[in-house]
Amino acid sequence: MFGIFCTRNLNISKREYITNADFYDHTPQADIYCTGSDQVWNSTLNSGTLPHFFLDFVPEGKKRISFSSSFGKELLDDWEIDEVRRLLNRYDYITCRESSGVNICHSLGLKQVHRILDPTLLLSSKYWKKFVHSRPVKQKYLLVYQLHKEEGMDDYLKEIAYRCQLKIVRVCYRYDEIRKQGYPLLIPTIDILLSAIYYASLVVTDSFHVTAFSTNFQKDFISVIPAKQFGGRIYDLLTLTGLKARAICQFDDFSPLDNIIDWQYVERVYDMERKTTTRFFEKMLKDK
Repeated sequence: MFGIFCTRNLNISKREYITNADFYDHTPQADIYCTGSDQVWNSTLNSGTLPHFFLDFVPEGKKRISFSSSFGKELLDDWEIDEVRRLLNRYDYITCRESSGVNICHSLGLKQVHRILDPTLLLSSKYWKKFVHSRPVKQKYLLVYQLHKEEGMDDYLKEIAYRCQLKIVRVCYRYDEIRKQGYPLLIPTIDILLSAIYYASLVVTDSFHVTAFSTNFQKDFISVIPAKQFGGRIYDLLTLTGLKARAICQFDDFSPLDNIIDWQYVERVYDMERKTTTRFFEKMLKDK
């Protein structure tokens, strides 16, 4: 999915860093070291605290910052609190994409902590549209992007598609998922995924980033709030943009279909947040 996209669009070092020791044995030479971003500090997904994700390999005296880093959960586990505090105390500036991340840092006694937008939202829809190509299907469709197993989701999608008279198109990352209802987009590349969101008449998802891209492309959407440890950042984004009415927690809630989105307000929020983030990022780079 990502290899070709990264090769074409990113300036990546030829050296691969696979083990923790690689970062200490082959430390890149730089003036500023930056951690980013999505769930990079999530000890549940990482099966522990990974020191190199906290820039533990960086030589003393070098500036350490984080750019929209994420814990991916509301609270730290007791066993990791002291270690995370020790590691983050070495940072000059910390920025998180979620209010919960800022709260975690404040609970550790850290002061230079700010919330900024998710990096995908710092780029406007005009930037992302250059990756958009053809429609996945000719008919008007409901795009489904589902990360978590949710009892009742399939029946909910069927009812939504019936009410809106839309064909179901489903993003599938496993071969067994093609058996589910809807036209399957099997392991889509970045451009195919963005195209699927861009041309959709409605998006239903429990993914933070698909929610984010839906708002950036100004698409009607419904956010299914998953288990609490993963739902906080979706609520954060919807609260920021005044879109909480587009979220559901139960599969008998069809109220988002009657909610009209004020896209001008959403775009004003994003424009302000982008300017604020740019100014703060410049400050992080320039401060001694």
